[in-house]
Amino acid sequence: MKVLDKYLEEEKEDVTRKKNKMKKERGVYPVRPPVPAVGGYEGVGEIYALGSAVRNLSVGDWVIPLPPSFGTWQTYVVKEANALHKVRKDIPMEYAATVTANPLTALLMMEDFVKLTSGDVIVQNGATSMVGQSIIQLARIRGIRSINIIRDSVFTYVHQLAYEKNSHTRHP
Repeated sequence: MKVLDKYLEEEKEDVTRKKNKMKKERGVYPVRPPVPAVGGYEGVGEIYALGSAVRNLSVGDWVIPLPPSFGTWQTYVVKEANALHKVRKDIPMEYAATVTANPLTALLMMEDFVKLTSGDVIVQNGATSMVGQSIIQLARIRGIRSINIIRDSVFTYVHQLAYEKNSHTRHP
């Protein structure tokens, strides 16, 4: 059995963030906001108003900044339309808000640490985090069985996400 251990999202220290944090501490991170700065690098917003020349967006659309940009932790933001990417509203908001980071972190963890193939088994703790949920889905798609350690309060949701013939989650 191959084991993939991941960091808890609650600790806010996933692999990508640790690498970026080290780069920032060394002064080599390629993007630095002007100080003082508003925090936040990912998120989803809803369009409340548009300029008269904007044609590709509508009031009520959900959008994410592309490329990801600083300052997403605020109530209102004014951006050029070409700096926003429309996302579907039929996906959960928490997925839309983290689509530029968490699925990529999960992919990195599944591809860069150990070679996983169909039929392998992975074990992860903190499976209710967005990274954890992405790992469950990527594993299922690739025929990799996942054992997911979760809090009792969210068992049903994660069970539904993971359960198929080739993916097993058991309630203790």
